[in-house]
Amino acid sequence: VDTETQRELAAAFRVMSIPTLVVMRQGLVLYAKSGALPQQALEELVGRARALDMDDVRRKRAAGR
Repeated sequence: VDTETQRELAAAFRVMSIPTLVVMRQGLVLYAKSGALPQQALEELVGRARALDMDDVRRKRAAGR
């Protein structure tokens, strides 16, 4: 996201510094943190996000976990 031209979007994701990494799946934010990750860590993060059972994630969020 170009934070200069997309200020509302940057604000919606609480981007306070660049870079900020946000991993989303099916409209849910799964990870959000300022700073860069090494390639291997990023690949592992994406792999974990892809492997999640999103129905389970929604149930846990609804239960407050």
